[in-house]
Amino acid sequence: MGCVGSKPEESPAVALCRQRCTFLDEAIHQRYALAEAHLAYCHSLKNVGVSLHRFFDIHSSAAVHGHGGDTPPSPVLNLPPQRKGESSKPPVTAPVHHHQHHDHSHSKFWLISPSLSL
Repeated sequence: MGCVGSKPEESPAVALCRQRCTFLDEAIHQRYALAEAHLAYCHSLKNVGVSLHRFFDIHSSAAVHGHGGDTPPSPVLNLPPQRKGESSKPPVTAPVHHHQHHDHSHSKFWLISPSLSL
């Protein structure tokens, strides 16, 4: 039924009802504000994703077609020295291929590890 037809000075229950209605109205307003902010966040994530995709497409196609200029050598990953008790084999260098599933580009990284053998 609500408390619309009641006078505020009639009882504490009516005052409590009005206060609860005010809180519910504010909660509804905040819920819509949260939904709107969440939607804006999702749109911004989509835009960042599109921008990153374009960036990597441009740079990967430039590198494949030789338009990238002088490209720096592939990075080398140096692993920490062997632990006590491990065999004392000399370090072996082996290529590690990184595959990106979106644009099928391949980057080579060199891994130096004492545990790898060719």
